[in-house]
Amino acid sequence: MEIQFSEVYLSVKEFRGRLSRVRPLTHDIKELTLELLEPAQIGFRPGQYVQIQAPSPDGPIFRAYSISSPTFQTDKIQLVVRLVPGGIASTFLHSLNEGQELFFTGPYGDFKLSEDPNVAVVCVGGGAGMAPINSIIHSLYQKWPERSCYLFFGCRSKRDVFYLDTFQELARKHPSFKVVYALSDPLAAEEQWEGDAGFIHLSADRRLEVNSKRQAFLCGPPPMIEAVTEILTNKGLRMDDIFYDKF
Repeated sequence: MEIQFSEVYLSVKEFRGRLSRVRPLTHDIKELTLELLEPAQIGFRPGQYVQIQAPSPDGPIFRAYSISSPTFQTDKIQLVVRLVPGGIASTFLHSLNEGQELFFTGPYGDFKLSEDPNVAVVCVGGGAGMAPINSIIHSLYQKWPERSCYLFFGCRSKRDVFYLDTFQELARKHPSFKVVYALSDPLAAEEQWEGDAGFIHLSADRRLEVNSKRQAFLCGPPPMIEAVTEILTNKGLRMDDIFYDKF
């Protein structure tokens, strides 16, 4: 029997994993791949998150990080972690080496991707907000190759851009997938850029038509979430069809 993303079999558990890969994505963002040890598999919906345990002067703390990997990879999870100046958990995670073990709980979160392939999807994010979006998009196209999806991703400068080549390759395989990256800062004199310029909510406003049969998943700073939400509701979406994580 095929497992549906919305089924209630997803329950919160405790996990132990080993860091199998550390990959720098930008000057302040790393991709961490955790191979699950105990239990050996995890079930989650696209866009959900886990709580990672990190040491602190006052004892262990837990911090939320969205799962970046797709749902069909059940024996490992990927995280996209931005180094926050003074952040206890992000500093700890950025200091880790491959082979070290981590403890986490999950999954958590209210993101619910519709099982109706006729419902179009809009994903909007910035920075480490890529994590749940990456999971949603790759999970979606593994299951519904023809489903319509827009990705809008905002960066400050070219050094903040990551995963663009991967998404462009996915778009070549799935013509119904549209990818738009935008840079909000001016380019340096020697730089070239073929994407959008300006804030990412303006890119969404220019490209999206009015369509009520659509879901949206947003992850980024509160001002971005608020600006995009206003645009989406003006385009016909109900608030119940807009899911977001603010950071």
